[in-house]
Amino acid sequence: MKKFLKKLLLMLLAILISAPLAPIIMTIVEFLTGELERYDIWGELSLVAIFSIPFYIVLGIPVTIIIDALNSKTKEPFGLESYLFQLFLYSLSAIAVNLLLSPPNYREAVTLLFSIPVYTYFHVLFYLRKRKAAKSLSI
Repeated sequence: MKKFLKKLLLMLLAILISAPLAPIIMTIVEFLTGELERYDIWGELSLVAIFSIPFYIVLGIPVTIIIDALNSKTKEPFGLESYLFQLFLYSLSAIAVNLLLSPPNYREAVTLLFSIPVYTYFHVLFYLRKRKAAKSLSI
């Protein structure tokens, strides 16, 4: 139980980091593609960050628990094989969320909207876990 709570706290920390980081990345992508039309960028970023936290908690934590269970059979938890397997599973979850939550006429337009937060969360969580594992080995 204690181990699960530590994992849960690490997931919540990844959510708190990813929630503001993902909208920033999305804004940079919109700027680079020339689709950025709004002038109140910081207001929009904070609004998206605040409203994305419940989605991260309700969807992200259960998906992470499922992916962790599927990934537990890999020999090296932070190796290339494990990374690619998790990336594939998180990609499937981004596609599933896109199909379930976006209207059929706008699925292509919002694919980026769902994939950037998923990949941001995955990479932040992967980094935090790898860092925690490295610290526990060095002690």
